Amino acid sequence: MGCVPYFAEGNYSRGSYKDAQNQERPEYLITSFGFSVLTMNATRRFVNPILD
Repeated sequence: MGCVPYFAEGNYSRGSYKDAQNQERPEYLITSFGFSVLTMNATRRFVNPILD
């Protein structure tokens, strides 16, 4: 994502869960603030080339 490490550590992390077949699967945990930053970055990257 290109953010500073202390921001990433506080807002994004990897975890795991067990699915219906009892196999461990990866998951990504994200805070609501981290989600807001992620969506604003994605939107800006999509919109900026259109507006330029």
